[in-house]
Amino acid sequence: MDLKEKIAAGDCLFGTHITCCDMTTVEVMGNCSFDYLWIDMEHSPIDKGDIQNHLTAARACKPPVATFIRVPWNDPVIIKPLLDMGPAGIVFPMISTPQDVDNAVRACRYPPEGIRGYSPRAALRYGLDDAQQYIKESSRNIWVICQIETMHAYQNLDALLECDGVDAFVIGPNDLSGQLGKLANPMAPEVDRVITDIVRRVRRVGKPCGISVGAYDQQSIRHWLSKGINMISCGGDVTFMRTGSLLALKNLRTVKQELGKAATL
Repeated sequence: MDLKEKIAAGDCLFGTHITCCDMTTVEVMGNCSFDYLWIDMEHSPIDKGDIQNHLTAARACKPPVATFIRVPWNDPVIIKPLLDMGPAGIVFPMISTPQDVDNAVRACRYPPEGIRGYSPRAALRYGLDDAQQYIKESSRNIWVICQIETMHAYQNLDALLECDGVDAFVIGPNDLSGQLGKLANPMAPEVDRVITDIVRRVRRVGKPCGISVGAYDQQSIRHWLSKGINMISCGGDVTFMRTGSLLALKNLRTVKQELGKAATL
């Protein structure tokens, strides 16, 4: 079952974030059976070369894991070579107006629907797949994911939801909270009310509504899923390394203290 079929069946999609340049992170995390990996170019040093390695690693996972690339900006020049590498979709940050949505969709579509230049590489298995079939199916298969993370976007939400070609809307809670004077505090009541309203309105028009968060404890996940979020990206490579490292060090120090001087070599 592919991701769109899973959503259509009423299930949720679970993903996590990749911010490190080393493709080993994708190999490790991709083989853990997340539905997708959110590869972040907006807030990380990841470049095009890293993306190619990450997508290669993702395809080698068992089973292959879907990849969504969050681009640093809604710019077709940035998006074009990434699509040719064959990700499952593109996450567009800071979408605020219907024109922003139209620009995003057109960047992911070949003419006459869009402006995407033609030269698929890994997306076409370097010419081994049928080109006409790829052209025909790419508009349906490539996810266009728009992030709602400004009050301008919230004020325009009804207009954004009327736009064609968007496969999912994802809330950026930290930037949204900053615009409400509560930066990095998405659980603040005034922020929570806005997020709750966004989820309700997105789900009402039949679109997946996602959120991208750092916390991955059960209480946080329960909070988001209970609102109707059905596409959640949480945690990430750096977070998992930090958490595991601190836990290992805590255990080492705790056991040493329990054993006292006898543990000293």
